[in-house]
Amino acid sequence: MSTSIFGIGNMRKLSLLVLILCILISVKNQNAEIKKSSSSSKTAVKWPYSSWDSFPSVFLSPLTSMEDDDGEVSWHSNRSLEYDFYRDSCPEAERIIRRVVHELYEVNSSVAPALLRLVFHDCFIEGCDASILLDAATGIDSEKDSPPNKNLKGFDIIDKIKSEIEMVCPGVVSCADIVALAGREGVVQAGGPFYPLYTGRRDAMHSFRDVATSELPSPNADLSETLASFASRGFDLRETVSLLGGHSIGVIHCKFFQNRLYNFGRTNKPDPSLDTGFLNLLRSRCNDSNSSMAASPSPSPSFKATPPAPSTSCDGTNSPAPSTSCDGTKSPAPSTSFDGTKSPAPAPSTSFDGTMSPSTAPSLSCSGSPSSSSRAAEMRGSPSLLSAPSPSLKGSISSPPSSSTPSSASFEDSLLSSLEEPGMNMAYEGPGVDFGTLYYRSLLQGKGILYSDQQLMAGIDTGIWVRAYASDISLFPRDFALAMMKLSNLRFLTGSKGQVRLHCSKVA
Repeated sequence: MSTSIFGIGNMRKLSLLVLILCILISVKNQNAEIKKSSSSSKTAVKWPYSSWDSFPSVFLSPLTSMEDDDGEVSWHSNRSLEYDFYRDSCPEAERIIRRVVHELYEVNSSVAPALLRLVFHDCFIEGCDASILLDAATGIDSEKDSPPNKNLKGFDIIDKIKSEIEMVCPGVVSCADIVALAGREGVVQAGGPFYPLYTGRRDAMHSFRDVATSELPSPNADLSETLASFASRGFDLRETVSLLGGHSIGVIHCKFFQNRLYNFGRTNKPDPSLDTGFLNLLRSRCNDSNSSMAASPSPSPSFKATPPAPSTSCDGTNSPAPSTSCDGTKSPAPSTSFDGTKSPAPAPSTSFDGTMSPSTAPSLSCSGSPSSSSRAAEMRGSPSLLSAPSPSLKGSISSPPSSSTPSSASFEDSLLSSLEEPGMNMAYEGPGVDFGTLYYRSLLQGKGILYSDQQLMAGIDTGIWVRAYASDISLFPRDFALAMMKLSNLRFLTGSKGQVRLHCSKVA
């Protein structure tokens, strides 16, 4: 009996010992996994959120350049940025950017397209790396000296933002992130959609003048050339059509469409695709004697934007290119897929991957309000990219304006240098709540100002999307925002591949 009890006691002790050993092994393995995860996060990403249930992963998974087996550069998803990257190191950064852009926009509305043009001309070359900001120096052929970039504006705006951020948290926030975020805030001020951005980009140590000269899209390109140019950066047909909708705001100067008015294709005749009445209007703005004038991204004569009109807002959700508009009515959008193929169904089939971002991240919105569920637009890369805005809708800004004067003399000089040059305001019918739809309606009527814009009607598939965006005020802002997110994530630098410049115009 006592032997049996003794045996049972030993068995219990043995079981307890085995249990303790199992627990120790489990804890050890868990610690190893934590260390492994922590180590890998230094080269990958430290996700602040555990679930992604809102934004399409194809657009919120940042893209970076990697080499394939043949050594060719390609575009791959590589999660190495994160939302609210500066939340600990410089929590005021995004608020400073928002405030400065808002204050400057109140002084001169040309801020919005100038900043958007900077985003495009930076990201379209070698990625969003602030290489566009570098001045010429020993070993650096500045992109600013490239012909398509000769009339870029907004450098003083970036410098102003950078100097204010450096006063709060020196050496932390990259110029590349400032360009991307300031471009978004400019878009919002102009009445377009808000789009969330990851941050954590680093600044390039080189500039790429030759690439900018040869690869930025041309205002005189035909449809196949435009599509090929955007496809080289990973944009499909639908995304290209939506990005060109950034031409909804700004002034395009006569230099870039003069040939369409008087001597198209050296025929001594106007472009036959131009509406006759619109041709006469353009000729009244740009007579033949102006043909020798240089182009400039100067602002429109009106410095102050008109008071904002109420903007049409979505419900804050972002289902992939739905077939209903914000008010619940059926969208007339086509079912063309992102590869440009055509389907008989009445609504577009979106191939944005399905689900949205962390619940704490702001969501896409069709309105111009910069709240956590709202805020956007102008862009395109070429000398013809719209660079001076018409009076446009503006979102409200939660942070109070600074008491200091928002514009410096150099900022005024850079924006007003060629104020009197003739051109055509893209919003020539006046500002309105239907951001983007005027641009597409104009193309349907043969009233596209740039040849490359009107060429969107030369293709069946691109024409389908022009009609869709012209008739659905909710579809275009959604697609435009997603495409801008993708643009802002092209081939960025992280870690030791880049640096944080102390002055945006020179390598640290």
